[in-house]
This record gives sequence, structure tokens and C-alpha cells, in this order.
Amino acid sequence: MTSVVKSSQTKKILQADDFGLDSLTSQRLDHMMKHSVLDISRDLDYHSLERLDYLLGNALKNNEIDSILPSIQREMEETGK
Repeated sequence: MTSVVKSSQTKKILQADDFGLDSLTSQRLDHMMKHSVLDISRDLDYHSLERLDYLLGNALKNNEIDSILPSIQREMEETGK
């Protein structure tokens, strides 16, 4: 995966966006991949995973994933406490 993230083609794709300082760079993407959670099932029970699937599915269906992700994250963090 590292070779894909650091490839010149990936760098070109990431540079094509127009988000200024918030742009995703190959270095940021590499960091995210290296430090991501590999298995969330250890932290969430089956009911929470089902709820997460439901919330994400609805957000995708309603084309509101960008606006709803922060509230989904908060709910999952509260559930995990």
C-alpha cells in the first residue's frame, strides 16, 4: 500500500484537489494508513456495529456523509465509553 500512496500518480491526484491547507497529501495519507484502527470490533459491540452500519448507510443514501460524519463519530465515541 505504501508504494501506491507514495506513487507519482497518487501525488498528482491529491494535488488536483482545491482544499488549500486542508488538502490531503501523500504524506498525510501514508500517516493515516499507518496509524489507522485495524479492527474496531474490539472496541464496539455487535449492536454498536449494527448502529454504525445503519447510520453510515443512511448518510450515504441521503448524500449527506460529509455533514453527518462528525455526529456519527461522537455517537460511537460515547458508545465506547
